[in-house]
Amino acid sequence: MSRMQETSAQFTDNYPEFIHKAFFVNAPRLFATMFSLFKHILPKKTLEKFEIHGYDKEKWIPYLLELVDPEVLPPMYGGTNIEFEQVMIASLFQEANE
Repeated sequence: MSRMQETSAQFTDNYPEFIHKAFFVNAPRLFATMFSLFKHILPKKTLEKFEIHGYDKEKWIPYLLELVDPEVLPPMYGGTNIEFEQVMIASLFQEANE
């Protein structure tokens, strides 16, 4: 077993996983390529939690909405939470004025 695999196994055995699902959207190909280089050291249980999706919203929004309530997602991710966008816009204006 390689040193990286041993380290991964130690983390898996000693630290509980709190993540239910990691859903990456608008991921560039470089991210997916880098992930594929490291996924062989991850335990199958952990690997099954990762979802990597590109820029085609029609492919990933329906699935995302099965996992997450639309009320907590901003419209850019298929949700109905407009407060998120308002906070983001306000934050951008604040940063620009600082």
